[in-house]
Amino acid sequence: MSLDRSVLAFFNGSDSAVLDNIALVLTSPYTWIPLYILLLWAVVKKQKTAGMIWLVIGCIFFSLLLSAGMADGIMKPLVGRLRPSHDPLLMNTIDIVGDYRSTQYGFFSGHAANTMAIAIFFSLLFHKRWGATILIIWSLINCWTRLYLGLHYPSDILFGLLWGMFSGWMGFQLYNYLFLKIKSHGYKTY
Repeated sequence: MSLDRSVLAFFNGSDSAVLDNIALVLTSPYTWIPLYILLLWAVVKKQKTAGMIWLVIGCIFFSLLLSAGMADGIMKPLVGRLRPSHDPLLMNTIDIVGDYRSTQYGFFSGHAANTMAIAIFFSLLFHKRWGATILIIWSLINCWTRLYLGLHYPSDILFGLLWGMFSGWMGFQLYNYLFLKIKSHGYKTY
């Protein structure tokens, strides 16, 4: 058994209906709407002007477009690696919670990439260690749910996290570039 499969077997499923339900709830993006609202509130509070608020929102969407676009639009169809929940060699040996199998391909994890892109972008934007720690833990919780539910191999998660870091960093670089351009033209940024 490969290392990828061994690590997956360690994290995948349990005999606990409570833990199964927690994993299903935590993997849903709708669960995290309050976090997204809190991040938006923090942006509004920090940025002060509508133009700067829209700049931050635009750059975070750029980060997400980069992370999700690469994961779902390019890599999954190009690589064509079956998710553990769809792999004929594994699908009957792993726990599939509530028959939740998601789409056919899983390399690399869009959940890992997107949540890490958000975590890195806001960590760089706000410069708060406690905030960065919370956001990175949030991203890792999302990654755990994907392993628990048998939707990704650990290498899917690892590559998703790495691409998410890059995407969040790129979004922040775009923000810095545009911020300096706006500031150099004499527009109010505060």
